[in-house]
Amino acid sequence: MKKLTFALIIFSLSSCQLFEPKPESEKFYCKVNGKAWRPEKASYSLRTPLTAEWFKNGNFGIAARNENETIVIGIKLGINNPLEIKQYELQSQTSGSTGDYYYDTSNPPREKLTSKSGSVWITKFDNSSVSSTFEFTTHSDIKNKDYKITKGQFNNLLYTKY
Repeated sequence: MKKLTFALIIFSLSSCQLFEPKPESEKFYCKVNGKAWRPEKASYSLRTPLTAEWFKNGNFGIAARNENETIVIGIKLGINNPLEIKQYELQSQTSGSTGDYYYDTSNPPREKLTSKSGSVWITKFDNSSVSSTFEFTTHSDIKNKDYKITKGQFNNLLYTKY
């Protein structure tokens, strides 16, 4: 009986992992102040919840949305500069690459929190998809609160060129 009980416990614990998605198997994942954050699944009520776009002006952007929050990573490359497998610093300056976090977008004011510091590491890039890890820190003056976006990653995310 003890062996059967032990076997059931082990099976129960291991089967929990089968239903809990692993971040590396998802298109986009991060933690906001330690809490898991994922974009919403596509639905009628939301615009596309996850986009990646490369614009002619040299900007490359990732936007992930759920019902009340948005995370945007913008990499400023310049017109003739390619996206490379390397680290890009996320700054608070308007002339540099940034990470932005919009919290509780259902209740105005909609505060755009731009990265005070952080990085995005392009780990894979080809003619149609990109993979990366990222982290950044922002601060809300309205709530007088820091938001730490950590363990961020997007995996084989298809991008559109404009």
